[in-house]
Amino acid sequence: FNPPMLNELLSAKAYESFTGSNHDPLISSAIQATAFHLQDQELPDNDEGMVIKVMLDVDLVGFAQSLDVVMQDSHNILMEYMPTGVPLQTLFENSIKFLNELLSRTRIFYTDYFFNTYEALARDNIKASIEMAETNLKMMVQNAAV
Repeated sequence: FNPPMLNELLSAKAYESFTGSNHDPLISSAIQATAFHLQDQELPDNDEGMVIKVMLDVDLVGFAQSLDVVMQDSHNILMEYMPTGVPLQTLFENSIKFLNELLSRTRIFYTDYFFNTYEALARDNIKASIEMAETNLKMMVQNAAV
């Protein structure tokens, strides 16, 4: 969505502001890494890499909740973007694109724990979210044509 990476940058700045001089630059980097979910990030097999992997996994584990919760979260995200003036049709199109790209990854989750525990359910819920968004988009296009 627009502008790219702004949400993650603002989140990292909020963390730094909240923690003051005690903030850990690694946590700021891990927060900002969530802007790149659609890329298979090459992360080192050390403590720093693990912190970033866990942050990336925690950021997406919401897709492994009950389908009702996932659908409500999707709705809430759309509502967050409504005041930006981006047309609802564009928001649905961007959401579908993002979700499809997420599904195309070999693994959604980086850590074995999150992968083994949540990957299958997250994939099922993402597929259901795509279907719902596509249905909403089709209805919007049909209504606009009337």
